[in-house]
Formats: sequence, C-alpha cells, structure tokens
Amino acid sequence: MAGITVVGGANLDLQGFPDEDLRLSDSNPGSINMTAGGVGRNIAENIMRLGYPVSFLSAFGDDTWGRYLLEGLETLGVDVSPSMMVPGGRTSIYLCVLDRARALHVAVADMKILEALSPGALAERGAVLRESELCVVDANLSQATLQTLVELCGTVPVVLDTVSVAKAVRARECIGRFYAVKPNEGELEVLTGMTLRSELDLDRAVDELHRRGTQQVFVSRGARGLYFSDGEHRGTAQAPAPRTANVSGAGDALTAALAVGTAGHLPIEQTAAFAAAAAALTTEVLGTVDTGLTRARVSRLAAAVRISKRSSR
Repeated sequence: MAGITVVGGANLDLQGFPDEDLRLSDSNPGSINMTAGGVGRNIAENIMRLGYPVSFLSAFGDDTWGRYLLEGLETLGVDVSPSMMVPGGRTSIYLCVLDRARALHVAVADMKILEALSPGALAERGAVLRESELCVVDANLSQATLQTLVELCGTVPVVLDTVSVAKAVRARECIGRFYAVKPNEGELEVLTGMTLRSELDLDRAVDELHRRGTQQVFVSRGARGLYFSDGEHRGTAQAPAPRTANVSGAGDALTAALAVGTAGHLPIEQTAAFAAAAAALTTEVLGTVDTGLTRARVSRLAAAVRISKRSSR
C-alpha cells in the first residue's frame, strides 16, 4: 500500500478560552491551551490515527517548535522525511480566541515559512507525490505551488482542503484538477464566483465544480451537516449532535476521514458518513485532534449518521 501524502501547514497552536462571556478590548480571565496544529499536520495525524499510512510534506523552522512538531509526528508514525527544515526560519504559529460557547471568535496565523514550499521545492519532491496512493493538500500553499502540485501528481487523485475564504481563492484557477474538494459555503462561493442564497444555489454551485472537472464535492455546513455530491449521488450526512467542547480541528478530521474513505474506494455516501462522524467526535475534545480517534470509533458513530439524499440535477 503506497499510502497517503499530505502537503500543507504545520503550526504551534495557541488557543484562548475565556471563563465568561468574551469582552472585546479587554483582558479576559481564562485558560490557554498550547498544542501541535496546522491544517495539513492535523490531517496527517488524523489519517494515521484512522489506521492509514501517511507521509507529510511541510516547511518547519530550524527552531525549538519546529523540532517539537517534527518529533511529535515521528512518534505517531507519520513519515516526515519529505518535509524541509528551513535554516533560520520561524515555525508557524496559529493564535486563536474562542468564545464561551467554544466557537471561534478571532484568529491570527503567522505562516510565512510556507513560502519555502515553492514550486521548485515541490518539484524536487515530485517522486513522493507520484508514488502516493492519494494526495491531500491544504490551501495554505501559494497559487503557483498548488498548480505545480496537481501537475506533479499526474493521475494520483488529489483532495483539497480550502482552509478559509481568503485562501480558497488560490485554488480557483486549477479547481478542476482536484479529484475532491472540501469547502464551506463561503469558500464554495469563492471557488465558483456564485452567490449562495438558497439550496438550489448550492446545488448549482456544486454542479459548476463538477462541470470544471472536480469529481467529488463535500461542503461543510456546520450544524446543517455535510453536503456531498459526485454528480450522480448527492445528499447530506448528519451526525448525532456532539457534546461540543471545541470546534477547532473538526474540519481537519473531516478532511482526513474523506481522504481515508476515498483511498479505500468507499461509496460517496459511506465516505460522507465516516467524515461527519470523525468531525463530530473531534468537537468533543478541547484539542484540535482527538487523540482517542480510531477507525473503529468513527465507524461505530458513522453507522448512526443520517443520510438525506437529494435528487440529482
């Protein structure tokens, strides 16, 4: 089994949790949690915890935090040999503040070191991509690097995590080159240039991605579930309501489970249920990754995920 290669960001995550209602322009008593994070890094860890072999390609600073992140992944069994350590570079840091309900209020991401993942640096590691069973990439990479990646992958299917509205634009020009993509509704608007005002608009926007060449689309809709479509089958996967402790990281678990389901050639409905279950379990822990996540636990919850099918257009 060739395994999955993940290309993307790795951060030191600092999360602030206020004890009471969040007060702006003031100091809020609370707690601060420091963990290993980053979209790509979290996806790689989740894939490993779901029992699939995974390699990780990112850029780390030659500093204390870079070594901390690399050693943590190696301990888990993630192959980090494709990654690069940048001499004199500063490892990425992601700082976020959640409100009392544990929903994200504001965040700042210092990820300048990912500029080292240039098209040239990626080309030097092209063999790793071409020999993968599947590749997952996050939109923390530049537009040029994303375009280079899909070219290097050739026939290897690539799953895209769009990360944010601001970063989703980087994938717009080559969106049809991805096998699967996982945006939220705002990111879907950026990818298609369409405004979503209704369920019909959502269907039309997803159809536009299919028209451009994307084979599978998964739209994360928060409490409204995970919309899925392969052009022939579409619907919504709704996991049982979790006991939410922290929503940060749930999307990374979702993407990881999508990758595992896709690599395992599961039908799209089963892939969506598996992904919705992984995301729900992750919201129940304070960290950005559920360290107790296993394929068996996710599969048990996936059996309880409600699939609501929609008619194909």
